[in-house]
This record gives sequence, C-alpha cells and structure tokens, in this order.
Amino acid sequence: MMRGLEFRALAGQSRIWLILKAAISLIFVTLAAVVGREGLALAIIIVFMGVTGPTIRLVTMKMGGTFDRIIVSPVSKPRFFLEFAGLWSGAVLLPLIPCIAVVAVLLGPATIIPVLTGTILAVVAGTLAGFVSRGLSDAHLAALLVAGVLIALSLVKTPVTGLFPYATLLAASSDPAALCISAILPVIAVIVLFIAVSRS
Repeated sequence: MMRGLEFRALAGQSRIWLILKAAISLIFVTLAAVVGREGLALAIIIVFMGVTGPTIRLVTMKMGGTFDRIIVSPVSKPRFFLEFAGLWSGAVLLPLIPCIAVVAVLLGPATIIPVLTGTILAVVAGTLAGFVSRGLSDAHLAALLVAGVLIALSLVKTPVTGLFPYATLLAASSDPAALCISAILPVIAVIVLFIAVSRS
C-alpha cells in the first residue's frame, strides 16, 4: 500500500528540496568540523529532521483525509506505520549522504552505525508523536518535546546516555559493545510503535 503512495508526496522530497537540505546540512556540519563538533552537528540535524518530518506529515495526512482512507484499507496498521517510518528514514538519510561522508572520514567509518540507528530512533519517535497528535499545534509541540528530550538525554551525562545512538556518535566510539548498545533504543522504539498502532 505504502509503495502505491508517491514517495515525493509522502516525504516532500523534490529535487530542489533534496539539494537545499544537502547543501545547508553540509555547510552546518563543515562549520562544526572546524571546531571539532561535526558529530554533534550531524546528531542534531538527524534528530530534528527525523522527528519533525514524520510528525508533521502524519498530521497533515490526518487533516487531508488520506490517513483515514489508509487506516480503513486492507493494509494492517502496523505494516503501514512501519513502512512509513522506513520510507521516512530514507528521506532523512538521502540528503545527509554528503554530511555522513564527512563525519565518517573525520571520525571513522564506525560512525555510520549510530547515524543509522539514530535516524531510526528519531523517525520512529516522530512517527509515534504524529500518531498521537490531533492537529498541527499538537504535532509541533510533540516534535519539539521529543527532539529536545532526545538531544538532552544524549548530551547530559546520565546512566542511560550510552543507550542513545547520538551519544555514541558524539563520542566517535568504534567500540563494538557501545555500537550494539546504541541499537537497543531504536529496536525498543520500533516495538513500541508496533504495539501502539496495533492496539488503537
């Protein structure tokens, strides 16, 4: 079902927007690299793009009636939302390929793992936020809260900081244990999304 929806319409990804997102993100990451903060810059970009995009898009789909038509279709809700999150993960990563390449060169290729797991976590969290939001004001507030919490918990040293992929990206860790641990929250988020939409 999701493949039947045009990807550009779903994620707002026209060529010009892809180029603009790639250019602006690359400038941001390059400037941050001057002061040794390229991992932080990429983490912030991933969180904001990953959370706000799907949150706002789900609410606009609800407001336009598309959401209701999809929900009553024969496609299961968990499948729809998991495919939605998968497509949005691609939509977030696609314009960030140049930034990811810069960070991988500067911090090592192991940083690609927290980039991927961090994108999944942000997009699934954004999808959950969009699922529970009733209108655009709710969606904006939910996206701001979710993104803020993800960034804060990644930056502030707490016992759970290591669970966040962004903390692994910030530390530029290539420790296999840290990389495996950073994949725990994205997996939990996918399970929570599956359960939440199954029970609604």
